[in-house]
Amino acid sequence: EGGCIAADGTVYLGEDGTPGAFTKFVPTNPNATPIDYTQGKLYVYKHDNPGTDKWVEIDNSVLANMTGFKTKCGEVGASAFN
Repeated sequence: EGGCIAADGTVYLGEDGTPGAFTKFVPTNPNATPIDYTQGKLYVYKHDNPGTDKWVEIDNSVLANMTGFKTKCGEVGASAFN
């Protein structure tokens, strides 16, 4: 439900749901003026992801991933926040 846009154009959002995922969207071209938020990569936070990167990409070009976002988050083991 809450969100912010970082100086580099990355958008961080908390899902309005319980439990909900913590997401980030990284625009393809953050240097555009204005920033184009129609293209980029979507990630969900996974606190126990192996390695150093705690962000797991969700392919936002696949409609089923977006219409079934909560299910997809579960499939990739995204951290759930209450």
